[in-house]
Amino acid sequence: MFWYAHRMNRRDGIMALLAVTGILVLLAFAGSALAGNGQAAPNPAPAAPTAACIEGWVHDALDIGLPGWTITAYPAGDPASSQIRTSDSLGYFQFDGLAAGDWVFTITVQPGWAPYPGTQTTLTVTLVDGMTCNGIRGLEDLRFKMQQGTPTPTPTWTPGPPATRLRGYVYQLTCNGMTPVRNVRLDAWRSNTADTLDSIVQTRLTDASGFYNFYLPTAPPPFYHIIVTPPAGLEPFQATSLEGIVVAPNHIRIDAPGFLVYEDNIFILRDPNLRCGTDTPTPTPTATPTDTPTPPNGCIEGYKVDDLHVGLPGWEIHAVPDGSEEPHLVRTTDGTGYFRFDDLTPGVWRLWEIMRPGWEPVTDEMFTVTVRGSLTCAQVRFKNRQLPPTPTPTDTPTPTPTPTETVPPPPNPLYFPRVFRPGGVCEIGRLQTIVWGHFYSFPIREDGLVRYVRPLPWQFPTVFRVVNYEGPTEWTQYKPFYVKQHGGYEFTYPGGRPGADFRLFLRTDCGVIVIETSVDDPTPTPVPGTPTPTPTPPKLR
Repeated sequence: MFWYAHRMNRRDGIMALLAVTGILVLLAFAGSALAGNGQAAPNPAPAAPTAACIEGWVHDALDIGLPGWTITAYPAGDPASSQIRTSDSLGYFQFDGLAAGDWVFTITVQPGWAPYPGTQTTLTVTLVDGMTCNGIRGLEDLRFKMQQGTPTPTPTWTPGPPATRLRGYVYQLTCNGMTPVRNVRLDAWRSNTADTLDSIVQTRLTDASGFYNFYLPTAPPPFYHIIVTPPAGLEPFQATSLEGIVVAPNHIRIDAPGFLVYEDNIFILRDPNLRCGTDTPTPTPTATPTDTPTPPNGCIEGYKVDDLHVGLPGWEIHAVPDGSEEPHLVRTTDGTGYFRFDDLTPGVWRLWEIMRPGWEPVTDEMFTVTVRGSLTCAQVRFKNRQLPPTPTPTDTPTPTPTPTETVPPPPNPLYFPRVFRPGGVCEIGRLQTIVWGHFYSFPIREDGLVRYVRPLPWQFPTVFRVVNYEGPTEWTQYKPFYVKQHGGYEFTYPGGRPGADFRLFLRTDCGVIVIETSVDDPTPTPVPGTPTPTPTPPKLR
């Protein structure tokens, strides 16, 4: 009995030990699910849904951005959860961080304005997680289009009185590129003959961006004239116009005007004492002996004429130092065939012209010129004449062969169909770009004028695009660095090089078009009362 009781106690002890061990194992498994601080380890939090962003534009009937307009957004059915944005200087606004779902966007119409016919002031949009904003105009953007006038309940829109609008910009040429000039006076004159000025119709002053606009509701005369009066310290340097005639650097004439909009009438002013590329001389002489001073830079000027001594506009003249390929300078002759190279290092320079089809040289195509550091420019004159037209050969009629059983010979190659380019492409082809929200559209047919645009942004690329034209193209960027692109209807300046000059040539079957401007300075001097443009890359539509 003692042995049996001892055996039973031993068995019970083993069972108790096993029970304790099982409990410890269970606690160990449970402990693996606990954090180091004794709390349960949290599961990974699900990713928060990506918020949506939507952007839009407020503009008038001429697609000009309207700043300072109020846009309200709220979830459909919940006006109390509204958000408010105000359009910037380009008419741009943006709502970000919005939850997915239906949203209502409404614009507050300002006094004196009304929605453009056929447009709405309230839009309902379904937002999806992950929608982004890029500051580029797109079809998916919100658009509010306005026009000045008192809103009426009737849907019929009555156009306002007809008027002639003369618009453009005034810039100043500086060593860092083109900058707008504010408060420059311009007068619109009318006349019955092209070479007279009868009376002033209106006077305007440019705004902070150099823009001016004449609104002329009276019946247009045979001629309108736009004349700029430079402020003190500046002089007229050059003028360009898409549809007008440049009479002088301070004078553009519009022939046979109608009730239309005549845009991009541009005047360029400069300081008469402007000298770029040289240090400003110290006004106080120094008694310290110095080495032999470097001679001042010189210049080369001349004309490109035909064999009747008539100036030829729009021809390219190139110049490089003799024995070197840099700097490679390019000028385009103006309406009188005149060209000029300034700020040239004294020494020997090579100048040559780019010959055009259908012309032959009368003088040499290349000249070697010695530039001296003086105020007198070296003179060069290129002369060319047109080749006589090649007579078109007359096809000799082939007698009709007598039908035989033999296989007929292959058709005469002269009778193969010929492919002709559709007519009128040079009349409708355009070179277009957008710079800081301003849309430019220049004809690609050659007219001898240099086109100017606002300084390009250095923060992001600028795209130049050819539309309404099919044919060969050649893009050549000479500044701020040399790039040549054969073919293609788009050319992209990648950005960078702040403060540098920019020059782009486009060659097509319609001729050569030249774009000149500069690249924005990264730290421009702000103009009081004007907003700083938001650096968002534009996009051509």
